[in-house]
Amino acid sequence: MKKIVSLCTVLTLICMLAGLAYADNGKLTGTVKDASTNAALSGVTIKAGSYTTTTNSYGSYSLSLPRATYTVTASKTGYAGKTLSATVSSERTTYLNFSLSKTTTSTNGTLTGTVRNASTSAAISGATVKAGSATTTTNSSGVYAISLPTGGYSVTASASGYTGKSATASVSSGQTTTLNFSLSKTTTSTNGTLTGTVRNAATSAAISGATVTAGSAATTTNSSGAYSLSLPAGSYTVAAAASGYTSKSSSASVTSGATTTMNFSLSGSTTTSNGNYTVIARNDLGMHCACPTFAGFLLLPPYNTIRVQVVKRGGSPSIVSSGITVSYSLAEETDALLQSDPYFSQWITYSPLLFPGFQPVVNGKVQGVAGFGITGNATYDSQSMSYIATGVPAYPVTTGDPAKDVMIDPLGGPNRDPYLTANITVKDSSGSVIGSTSTVVPVAFGGCCSCHLKLAAANGYPGTPAGSFAYMGKMHGQNSSKIDFNYLDPSGRGAAGPIRCSWCHWDPAMGEASAPGLPAVWPNYKILPGAPFTAADIKVSQYSFSDVLHRFHSQDNLVLTQYDPNIASNCYDCHPGNNVNCYRGAHKGKTAIWCTDCHGNLNQRVAAGQLTQPWQASTLPSCFAPAKGITSAFSCHATVNQTTWTSGFGGNYINARGGMGNLLLCESCHGSAHGESPSTLAADNVENAAIHTSLGTTFPSGKDKTYALGNCNVCHNNQSNAWTSNVMNRAD
Repeated sequence: MKKIVSLCTVLTLICMLAGLAYADNGKLTGTVKDASTNAALSGVTIKAGSYTTTTNSYGSYSLSLPRATYTVTASKTGYAGKTLSATVSSERTTYLNFSLSKTTTSTNGTLTGTVRNASTSAAISGATVKAGSATTTTNSSGVYAISLPTGGYSVTASASGYTGKSATASVSSGQTTTLNFSLSKTTTSTNGTLTGTVRNAATSAAISGATVTAGSAATTTNSSGAYSLSLPAGSYTVAAAASGYTSKSSSASVTSGATTTMNFSLSGSTTTSNGNYTVIARNDLGMHCACPTFAGFLLLPPYNTIRVQVVKRGGSPSIVSSGITVSYSLAEETDALLQSDPYFSQWITYSPLLFPGFQPVVNGKVQGVAGFGITGNATYDSQSMSYIATGVPAYPVTTGDPAKDVMIDPLGGPNRDPYLTANITVKDSSGSVIGSTSTVVPVAFGGCCSCHLKLAAANGYPGTPAGSFAYMGKMHGQNSSKIDFNYLDPSGRGAAGPIRCSWCHWDPAMGEASAPGLPAVWPNYKILPGAPFTAADIKVSQYSFSDVLHRFHSQDNLVLTQYDPNIASNCYDCHPGNNVNCYRGAHKGKTAIWCTDCHGNLNQRVAAGQLTQPWQASTLPSCFAPAKGITSAFSCHATVNQTTWTSGFGGNYINARGGMGNLLLCESCHGSAHGESPSTLAADNVENAAIHTSLGTTFPSGKDKTYALGNCNVCHNNQSNAWTSNVMNRAD
């Protein structure tokens, strides 16, 4: 009996000691991020003494440790490890975050070569070689070398007394790329200058990146469509070419010491000379909005979707779904331009905090949240029967062309171009081009700043995005949620923001079926000292983002009395405003129809319950009826046979096929939603005009090449070229 008692006593003591040991433990936790992009790093090994763990997909880790001071290391392949010190106290949580830098050997490559005299092959010492922002000079042997991140570069070599020369080069990680230059001595007594612009024949918009050749000399146009060539005196055949356009050539005489001007107007090209294919590209929505600043909160990211249908023409036409490559490129934008843009660079800095794990720049290339860049290949989607580039990070930029830069910058910067151009090229399996086209990619800043900067200033805050964030946080904290996001540190970096509204308010425009909730996105979020709320208050809202946003603005007394008493019907206060037309399609050009005739005004939309299910076919208007709960004074179109589907975003115009036996997207023939053909914006009409022109379409009185595609030969061969409004109702 005594042995049993003794054994029980020993076991009890062991349990008590174990409990004391456990109670003596504290918690060490934190996140690990990329030092350059601020993206969360998963799979990082964290070691504290003999204790080890790895970070999860959000870059977070947690260790239960006996109280002590530890040397903590974070290590990951491809990154330079880091060691920090941390003291763990009993039953307390210690936070320790790491920022790891990528090892330079894994990202840079070398660009090298020689610069020589074109006539004598002698080395040119002291020549300047520039690649991107990197610059070096040649040594006494004419040799240069530059260490560069992986990517494509425009490289320029120049030297006093010589005519400079440019070429392109691709640099790969850990590899050496050789690029040699031969420079000709300047001969000011014999050379003249050939200069001019290359523009879109239909819109007069500048064509950036067009190639201009004269003899053996070549150059490309800048963002304003301008080019310049230094040429020996003589006569030349000068040609201008650009992707998505029909090339054009002309003769020019260059005189020594004089400037000759030759301008080009290029027409859009849609089919190759054999005419076997028709290529049609559209943006899915007449206007996408993006924010000019991302440090505070995010409504919408740079996100634009391009859809391309390739029709194999013939007696039994078909949609080509394989065996081809469909590439796209935004004419007005480059990766370097976006990365240096003062607004877009904020997106690069803060987007990993808004979308944990997302990398906005990969190998020097900008990419959107869906993985597509400003150039790339679209992928085939069997539902829409189109090649799609989803979430292209198109962003309004300043081109220097007043005809294009029409969007007013609400932050006071120079005007920007909201109607970008996507050039589409289709190649077969052998790499031969079988068709091309161009389409408008619309994106503008929303109208929020136009009112909210003034609102912040009127209430004692700076009239800046940061001041607006602070005042908006205060106002948000006064509603039933109590959440003043000035006190919310989502990522644990020690500062408020940035905040993504759709974390708590469901928004289909973000591609999410429901709001994830902040704790699911950032499990280790922090509430900063002085907050008027607790962790129990942080929850997913029952209201969609569209609901709270529109309902507040249409019902708030301050908005109605001091800003716009008719905001319920003045859509351009927000969508998008800033001198940009979202609604610009055929209905606007031909009738007095306004947004509210189809969608209803905000008060009607709230009353009809539309905003509880925003961006859904059940609450959006169609071609055949206005939106749910709305009675329009205008007649809608007669019902036709369609194939529709539910994508979680958009109604039965975006998500529908109707022509060629329900193979062609409605938008392919009639234009993008809100920019339907014929649009009041000339750029929207370029594609249809080019297709009709290439097919030799003839039109009845009152119709022209800007109208919806209405020539049977869009899909067939050897049919009548007469335009008809009923062509797309054919079943074949």
